[in-house]
Amino acid sequence: MSDGSACSSSQEEIAELRQRVAELDAFFERSLAMLAMFKRGGHFMRLNQAWERTLGWSVAELTGRHYLDLVHPDDRPATMALAEHAAAGRPVVAFENRWLCKDGSYRYLRWDAALADPEGRVHVCAQDITEQREAEARAKIYEDTILNSRTGMIVMHLEEPGNPAALRM
Repeated sequence: MSDGSACSSSQEEIAELRQRVAELDAFFERSLAMLAMFKRGGHFMRLNQAWERTLGWSVAELTGRHYLDLVHPDDRPATMALAEHAAAGRPVVAFENRWLCKDGSYRYLRWDAALADPEGRVHVCAQDITEQREAEARAKIYEDTILNSRTGMIVMHLEEPGNPAALRM
């Protein structure tokens, strides 16, 4: 009789494990963040759909591909240095670089990476910050224009009402 209860207990544990794995898989796949696992050496092992939504490459096209194939050539040295940092067991936090999209454009990604296990696999979480970077660049242009102007200037947004006093000038 004890053999039957041990078998039943094992089956319940297996069912519970399967449920937990299914929940983790759903979390991984549905995440808005770009989640990935890299094999030792830098090849994509697993990624979620956010990569496809962001870069245009399908998960199948990216799986097995080396990540440096997608990193902008100017960003590769710093990216490789930080990948070595992560592979040595030191976490990488808020690193930014440019990644190639399927349409040939580049998007800025901010990512975190950590060594996952002794076999050298690395887990990565990335976010597309391209729009933020573009807004910062526009703000810098406006700031430079205003600060370097030798004459008085009024800056107005054409789609929004301006300062009433400035409009009277």
